Amino acid sequence: ELRADEPEAAALAEQVNAALAVADAVKTPAAVEILASLGQFGDKPVAVSRMNIGPDHAFLLDAASGQVIAVAFTSGDRKVVYQEDKDAKRGRPLATAYLDIIDGGGSQLLIADADRQLWSYSASNGVRRLAFAAPNGLSIDDITTSGRDLYVLDAAQSAVYKFAQNEGAFGVAPTRVLQTPDLAMARRLTVDGEILTADANGTIHRFSGQLAMALSEAGIDKRLQRDESVQSLARNGDLAVLDAANERIVVLRRDGVFDRQYRHKDFRAASAFTIKDGTAYLFSDGKLRRITW
Repeated sequence: ELRADEPEAAALAEQVNAALAVADAVKTPAAVEILASLGQFGDKPVAVSRMNIGPDHAFLLDAASGQVIAVAFTSGDRKVVYQEDKDAKRGRPLATAYLDIIDGGGSQLLIADADRQLWSYSASNGVRRLAFAAPNGLSIDDITTSGRDLYVLDAAQSAVYKFAQNEGAFGVAPTRVLQTPDLAMARRLTVDGEILTADANGTIHRFSGQLAMALSEAGIDKRLQRDESVQSLARNGDLAVLDAANERIVVLRRDGVFDRQYRHKDFRAASAFTIKDGTAYLFSDGKLRRITW
């Protein structure tokens, strides 16, 4: 990026920067709107590490305070719906996922805690502990859902487990759907027909059955640097990833090749990003935002 104070130099810098933006496939979102601010929520700044979207609320996992916060879309109201509680035998929340399909109807947020327990939250039932047939030695790095099923990433055992839903819970022993050394460094998990993981160093793996491919990011100007959840763009199967270090959202094609990147002033200090039903949400600089491409 070039800067200059003189008018002629400034004009040249603008032209060069515009050319660089084209070369790096930089795009600007059509709109980024604030849904709610959490700048004054609680005793310490909210540090959102994961975000899930329900029909009426966004659910934010606040790693700083060991709690999950629900934010209403229509009113912006915020409230804690899950918190580490020794008396209630609730462990510190590690990972969350939203389950759209429950046996008997409805939907709910799933919360995996540091004690290998699984909890659910819904407006109608509050917080409930669910039956969860965790295998011996299970270590939970991340969880996600696909359809009715729950998937758990256990990087220590280089495995992904699938838990089939049974009467709204997951009390039946799981199936190990993937085991490979390529999972040893994985920290984030996505399942969208295929299994996608993000490693601690930003490397993304795509698994089709037992076949693994590390996405090359060919053509990107700066490689991804850390583990962020991979999000599916419903229209064509492209994959979107938050690159917080570079204040952007990167889009990769399914074959791993870099396609484009989105930049915006409101992407500063971003920590969580997700896409639900084609709509993108971002938590950045203490605010929950909705992105229109």
